[in-house]
Amino acid sequence: MIRSKLTFLLFLLLAFGSCKQKKTMSAGEIIAKDIYSTSWKLSEWYIEGNKIKIIGDKSYTLFFNSENNQIHGNSGCNRYFGKYELNGVTLKARDIAGTMMACSPEIMKLESQFRHILETGANLSIEKRELIMENDKNKLIFIADK
Repeated sequence: MIRSKLTFLLFLLLAFGSCKQKKTMSAGEIIAKDIYSTSWKLSEWYIEGNKIKIIGDKSYTLFFNSENNQIHGNSGCNRYFGKYELNGVTLKARDIAGTMMACSPEIMKLESQFRHILETGANLSIEKRELIMENDKNKLIFIADK
C-alpha cells in the first residue's frame, strides 16, 4: 500500500516536473504586445482628477510602430511624429515634431499639454480595450480605434 502510494507520487513528480513552464510576461511586455498595430483615440482626459472637455479640430490619437520605435498621431490640431521608449510600463517620447497649423488658443494649449505628457513620460496600463496613460497630474484614456 505504502509502496503503491510512493510509486504514484513519484509518477506525479516526474510527469509534472518535466512539463515546460510557461514564461510569465511582465506588465511591460503585456503592454508592449497590446499597444502595437492599433490606433488609439483619446476618449477621456482628466487633469488633477477633473474631467475636461476634449476639444480640437481633430481627434487626439496615438499609433506605435514597433519596428522603428516611432510614434505618430493627431494632437488636437496638428499631426505629430517622433520616437518613443517603453521602459517597463513607462512611455516617453522624444524628438517630437509636427505640422504647424494654427487653431484656437484653447486647442493649442491642450495640444501643448498633450505633447508635453508624451515627452515627459507617463505610465501605461491596459484595461479591456482601453489604453490608460497616467502621470502626476493627468489621466488619459484611449480606446482602440482599429
